[in-house]
Amino acid sequence: MTKNGSALYYELDGEGSVIGLIDENGDIVNSYHYDPYGIILKAEERVRNDFLFVGQWGVVRDKAVPFLYKMRSRYYDAMVGRFISYDPLEYSTLETNLYVYAYNNPVVFTKKEGRIPIVPLAMLAVRAIPVVIRFVPKISSAIAPVLRYAGSKALRYGIRSKDPWYGVLGNVGGYA
Repeated sequence: MTKNGSALYYELDGEGSVIGLIDENGDIVNSYHYDPYGIILKAEERVRNDFLFVGQWGVVRDKAVPFLYKMRSRYYDAMVGRFISYDPLEYSTLETNLYVYAYNNPVVFTKKEGRIPIVPLAMLAVRAIPVVIRFVPKISSAIAPVLRYAGSKALRYGIRSKDPWYGVLGNVGGYA
């Protein structure tokens, strides 16, 4: 975002809501405070900003109605704490009320696109995937000799054994 040609930077909270706009000098241009359902409790705004409550995810404030947010697939009414249209995924959620926001618990859940809520902890797990993928080859190369040894023993004794896992372990060990 720009103000008179200079860049402005978004400051976000843990849920992805914009809590401030900062200029290139580090000065606060806009600041926002919300309740868990997205009602703006306090705002100091010198520059128009439409990305507010969970704005990191592309949620946009409606220009005509300030407490209405477009969450991509439907509109959310912060004053009521629910959507004004039903969930487009309909009965694929655990909810029987298709208008509810974040299972009526926005402190724990986030609904960034107006569909199935996302647990913030799950978002952290998704961010950890690249780290895990980086270490999988190292771990698999460390346990490959063990699997090969166990697999060779399982193939040798698998036919005579009554334990069905010997054959399975043998197949795994053969491919390691």
